[in-house]
Parts: sequence; structure tokens; C-alpha cells
Amino acid sequence: MPEHWLSFVYQYVVGGFFFFFIIFAAIRTKVLVLQSKEGKRTFIMLIGGFLYFFIGHALWIYFVTK
Repeated sequence: MPEHWLSFVYQYVVGGFFFFFIIFAAIRTKVLVLQSKEGKRTFIMLIGGFLYFFIGHALWIYFVTK
């Protein structure tokens, strides 16, 4: 794996673990209630934001190193 991808992998594996752990904890403690419309919207926005930055960061690295 080229060096420029190592920080990407680290950021989204380690950071992703904490991100999804915190979401799981919020759901388990009923801070984030997925049965409500607002809870579903918040959950979708959190996952969508994560994917937006993940894809944007991957494309940025890909095109800069191409």
C-alpha cells in the first residue's frame, strides 16, 4: 500500500471504529431513538456525513496521486 493511503486507512479505520461505537452507544442508551422521525433523520445525516467525507477524501487522494 502506498504511503499516501496509510493516513486515510488509519483515519477511517480507527476514527470509524470510535464513530460507530459512539453511535451504537447513543442508540443503546436511547439518546438516539431510531423509531422517531427526528432520530432517523439524525442517524441518516451522521452516516451520510461520514460517507461524504470518506468518499471525498478517497477521491482527493486518488486524483492528487494519479
